[in-house]
Amino acid sequence: MHPAQVKTITLEDILSYDKNNLLHYRIKYPQFYSYDFQNYLNVINGIYKRRAFALQRKTVNLYFQIAKDFYIFSVKRGIPIRLFEVSYIPVIAYNGNCTISLYYDEYAYTGGAHGTIFRTSDTWDIKKRRNIRLDDIVRCRYGGEYDYIKHLIIDRIKSYEGIEKFMCLENFEEKIVCNFYNENFYLVPEGLVVYYQQYDVAPYAVGIPQFLIPFNGNDISQPSCN
Repeated sequence: MHPAQVKTITLEDILSYDKNNLLHYRIKYPQFYSYDFQNYLNVINGIYKRRAFALQRKTVNLYFQIAKDFYIFSVKRGIPIRLFEVSYIPVIAYNGNCTISLYYDEYAYTGGAHGTIFRTSDTWDIKKRRNIRLDDIVRCRYGGEYDYIKHLIIDRIKSYEGIEKFMCLENFEEKIVCNFYNENFYLVPEGLVVYYQQYDVAPYAVGIPQFLIPFNGNDISQPSCN
């Protein structure tokens, strides 16, 4: 199957109060098109459209109110006014073999030293009309559930030690296990990517820690149209 065609739609605005720009948001969502599977893609398209408009409402109703409160507080105390930011932009990581995999980083800056990022992801089998779970990709079961994946990640981090490629928190091995969630993954052409949220296993400077586990045909299976 050829990759689905993608159109990205943007919701964007700058919200002002008392003649001051207080909040800028940019929210994007994908719409997929394919001759063979358009009926199911319409379902997926509806999901992403509804999510985008829900975040737009949250931004206008919640974040903008926080921005106005912060503005009033800042004016009273002579604090510089800061522009709040909200962004929600998809990254389509895999598009082929009847499979679409993508992730979103929802970024929000609402004052303070820096903003926050929260990642979500989805992987779809558009031929079988269903969401792909990690169980469909990871076939191995060595020890407890997903122990194979967790141990691979721990070994990867240990290999970074001493070369400053990864700054990990203390007792990171425990955190890798405790903060592992089977919905936190997406696919790329090379394999499976497992990710953790900010602060789960590493300090803020690391961002979203993510670990590529290559397809190998046995333990980690590659999507297909069969």
